[in-house]
Amino acid sequence: MGIQLSPFYNRLKKRYPQFPTSCGIYLDVVQGGESGFAWLKGRKCRTATFSDEQELKQMLDSSYSPHVAVVSTGTEVRVTQRYFSILRLLNEEQVPIVTTELTPILQAFTPIDGLTPWRWLEENGIRILPTPSLTAFYATVTALTGYFFLNDEFEFLPELQSVVPLLLENNPLFTYLRQIPYGEVTTFAELAKLLGLHWNEKRVMAELSRLPGGAEVFGHRVVNRDGNVSEFYPEGKELQRDLLKWEMVPFLNEKAVDLKLALWTKQKYRNLTNYLRHVHQSMKFIELTFNEIEKILGFPLPRAARRLGSWWDDEMPHAYIWQGGGCRLISVNMQRQAVAFSRKETAESKGK
Repeated sequence: MGIQLSPFYNRLKKRYPQFPTSCGIYLDVVQGGESGFAWLKGRKCRTATFSDEQELKQMLDSSYSPHVAVVSTGTEVRVTQRYFSILRLLNEEQVPIVTTELTPILQAFTPIDGLTPWRWLEENGIRILPTPSLTAFYATVTALTGYFFLNDEFEFLPELQSVVPLLLENNPLFTYLRQIPYGEVTTFAELAKLLGLHWNEKRVMAELSRLPGGAEVFGHRVVNRDGNVSEFYPEGKELQRDLLKWEMVPFLNEKAVDLKLALWTKQKYRNLTNYLRHVHQSMKFIELTFNEIEKILGFPLPRAARRLGSWWDDEMPHAYIWQGGGCRLISVNMQRQAVAFSRKETAESKGK
């Protein structure tokens, strides 16, 4: 498994000057080789490997008294004698225990500038001693998961019986937040509806209130069901209002967004997606004026879409609107108030 680092590490240096003490234990029970140990305190992380319970006990007795110990394994390998021996040892040492799988934590990681993971962490203020092996690095990731657990910033994946840091990129709430277009907003109630039975407004509010300032999701684009800016936005109502006004979101007054014009829902742009998917299949290029798009949609485009060519970029959150219709953006002509798309080549069309 290749090592890649998640964007959530970027937030560590922005928000958290000190870490509670946590230790991470990664059990390499599949191969039966050495397992990893990492002890995190302040901004220092000490790593080691161990091959048996006695070595681990010596580490825990050497002033490594953590607030929590997180034990991680690979997938479906928790029913081994060694795994239960480690849990029994931690219980004897009276250390609070959290268990998880490493796989869902690593799944959300993205590459970081070609640096080795421990070198990148050190350059961002987390000193790892000594430079760890791969196994010990897995233990370091596990210890960081314990840190998020201690700060009540985690989600529990019941199907895997795993604890995952809340700020990992696969959090379903953040998946929807990234789809809200520039210049629009949604409400806590609407997000809860999208997320399903286990979510409600209060849970969405609680998750967003723990979102660090500067996080790479659009928490400022969520407002109360009456359109008022929210006290749950971590950086405050005033900054939320300023950010939304900067994005040309229409307001009814100084406190409330005009939801009739600005409310985004998952299905809002479905008519345009369907139009691009089905209209004139033989056409390789499709050009539409903003007025024509508004007729297809049945409501006015956001102010930002009419004034900013960048609103239509393929890298923007709402590119799913036309990409779901099998198209990619070619150009936006703000003078003519028109946008041009081309159809993506499919395997079938290439064969012809």
